[in-house]
Amino acid sequence: MNVFSSDSLAAHFLQRNHRRHILATDAFAVCLAAFLPWSTTVASIFAALSMASIFLTLNFANVVQSLKFPSRSLPLMLVAVAIIGTLWGNSTWSERLHALGPTAKLCAIPLFLFHFEKSPRASWVLLAFLLSSVCLLIASWTVFFLPELTFRSLVNPGVPVKNYLDQSQEFIICLFGLAQLSKTLLDERRFKLLVPIVVLVAGLLANLTFVVSSRTSLLTLPVLFVLFLFLHFRPLPIFIIVIGSIAGAGLIWSASPYLKARVDNTVIEYRKYQENVSSSVGKRLEFWDRSLAFIAAAPVFGNGTGSVNKLFKDAAVGQSGLSAEVTANPHNQILNVAVQWGAVGVVVLVSMWWSHLRLFRTTSSASWIGLTVVVQNIIGSLFNSHLFDFVEGWIYVIGVGVAGGIVARCHKQSLPPITNSRAGNV
Repeated sequence: MNVFSSDSLAAHFLQRNHRRHILATDAFAVCLAAFLPWSTTVASIFAALSMASIFLTLNFANVVQSLKFPSRSLPLMLVAVAIIGTLWGNSTWSERLHALGPTAKLCAIPLFLFHFEKSPRASWVLLAFLLSSVCLLIASWTVFFLPELTFRSLVNPGVPVKNYLDQSQEFIICLFGLAQLSKTLLDERRFKLLVPIVVLVAGLLANLTFVVSSRTSLLTLPVLFVLFLFLHFRPLPIFIIVIGSIAGAGLIWSASPYLKARVDNTVIEYRKYQENVSSSVGKRLEFWDRSLAFIAAAPVFGNGTGSVNKLFKDAAVGQSGLSAEVTANPHNQILNVAVQWGAVGVVVLVSMWWSHLRLFRTTSSASWIGLTVVVQNIIGSLFNSHLFDFVEGWIYVIGVGVAGGIVARCHKQSLPPITNSRAGNV
């Protein structure tokens, strides 16, 4: 009896300690999501704490079994390709090891999927990111109208921290997450809650069109809007909404000098590129052109991890103008992967994206959030190396890991119970 009591007490203590550990892990992930829009340093600390905390509670037998799902194994496979890619190429070992850093965050995807499939607080992480981004929205509008209140020199009006590209990506995610919530509240006729949500959506959209936005976000916005309509509405409402949206877009275009300037600058920068004059658009086109030549030299296995910067340096010798530009980032995720790891890396990358698109093929709110994150990353990666960027990369990790965990948990709960074969099917 005493032995039984001692064993029960020990089991109770271990279970209680495990629950506290799970709560601490959830808290680290919440802090990561909350600080991501504001501070790279603080977010990095909580990212490391989150991964370490999850790792300490892993049941490795279950983890290995879960890796049969491509959505969990393919991110690790891409990291493995990057590690193996350090074995060849002409770059220094310092450059090779440094290039591993941006890919390492992908290891958190299966960890987050495994953890938040079991945690009941996964939605807290998504809510923390939303509330933090709403605070950033308020700060953005504040420094746009009152720039003297900011603590730093504003490169772009309306961007209180970091840069306009990160801010735009964060606002896009929140915009379409709130759009999903608005549709749910509208269907349930909960108009008192719907009004403040619609105000937030309008504030985010106005910020993107009147204050500051990346060209990538301006391309992502209509794509996600069309996807949202086709997934949430019937054909007749879609037709009515599209007609109204076209009219609204015309009004925004005529009322937004910023939007016109962004489009006009794109045309001007392309003309500069034709004249071999440096510009943002011109640099991208030049980087893409040279990246294709590097890929052609090593099409299957690539030039090795960390080779991008050295390849551009070697190609710039004796050149002038745009041809003399050097970069470690060709501003295209597929080209970035292909230059370093060839067709093998591209196959793994595209397969990973596809597996994550399939992960979010249900109609739940969590699935829509995850789908938004993946589609945004794919579109953004046409013009940037977003998986390897800090903010955009962690948005992808959190979005896929946390929302995917919710989807997996709901799927398990919806599965029919396993019945005894002798008893027959009920």
